[in-house]
Amino acid sequence: MKIKLFLICLFLLNLSLAKAQKISFVVDKNRDEVINLVSKLQSALSKDGPFDAIKDDRLFTTTISIKDEVYPSANQKNYLIVKYKNKPVKAMITSLWLINIEKMTAAKTRVSCTLVNVTPGKSSKKSINSDETFSSGKFEKQLKDFILKK
Repeated sequence: MKIKLFLICLFLLNLSLAKAQKISFVVDKNRDEVINLVSKLQSALSKDGPFDAIKDDRLFTTTISIKDEVYPSANQKNYLIVKYKNKPVKAMITSLWLINIEKMTAAKTRVSCTLVNVTPGKSSKKSINSDETFSSGKFEKQLKDFILKK
């Protein structure tokens, strides 16, 4: 019985990690500089005002919420690849991204980005399968380029 429970827990953990869609990279900048750059990108994308963050000596954690992104978009620059139940004319989706900034050395910082939540708008809930919607990689690339080029 314990083995079955262990295998079930292991299977569920594997599924949750597969949905997490985490990417991380290391930059040659100090942690405070990276935190400032992420805050600028967060302000540009979220436009929500004061943001929540957790900071200690080694780790800084915050979220970036991209609200009411329109799908399907003509410019194909969306942050998600959407799995539709039935394709609507337009769908509004809000995505939540968790950003972790970890100090490795004085001049090296690891940045991790995870898609944690996909929420369809009220009119889109019946059209979108949010459990099978995943990152297109564009947000992660934009975050990395923003940090490296500034």
